[in-house]
Amino acid sequence: MREMVFFFAFLFVSTQVAGQPIYLLSAAEWAGPRSGERILQMAGVRPAVQEVLSSSANRLRLKYPGGDEGRLWVEELRSWLWALGLAPERIELRPGSSTKDVIELEVLYGN
Repeated sequence: MREMVFFFAFLFVSTQVAGQPIYLLSAAEWAGPRSGERILQMAGVRPAVQEVLSSSANRLRLKYPGGDEGRLWVEELRSWLWALGLAPERIELRPGSSTKDVIELEVLYGN
């Protein structure tokens, strides 16, 4: 039993250390009418913004689908995040989302 508890404790710690949390925002979720309140209710946006705001050293990386459509989408999301109070220097844009219809919101923890 002790070995099992140790294994799960180790697994939990390795998952926490292995990488930064990544939240997803799908094109389908983004497709509806937008307002500040609705943006913050989106499943991927709310926890990502909360994590970034939990420390002044944290930042947010937005990995978006390439092309003009992906760029327009991520620019609009960034504008909403600015309007909602997330400072522009805390938001990084990077092409290369793993899926063409998803923006990945990655929390980058500062020291």
